[in-house]
Amino acid sequence: MELKSIFDTRKSFYKKAFYVVVGNNITLYSYNTKVCEIDTNENTYEIWEGNCYYYFLTNTTLRHVKEFLKQFFYKRDVFLTKKEILKNAVKVN
Repeated sequence: MELKSIFDTRKSFYKKAFYVVVGNNITLYSYNTKVCEIDTNENTYEIWEGNCYYYFLTNTTLRHVKEFLKQFFYKRDVFLTKKEILKNAVKVN
């Protein structure tokens, strides 16, 4: 499903971000690349950037991740910084 812009100031992400729900996992794709996955059983999330560790998120992809986490993980309108997002993320090797 397409990720709608609810908390972000942009009206739309122009079909550049979407998510897939499979069982207890919700996965975010930004520009057709898997970037974030929430495990609702474990109440954790993981961040990817291709095959690299997550410090290389672009500004636009970071907007997608912030919106995704606000909608599906935090369930409220909070200001999330990149530092906070990365601090709470599970490392992906």
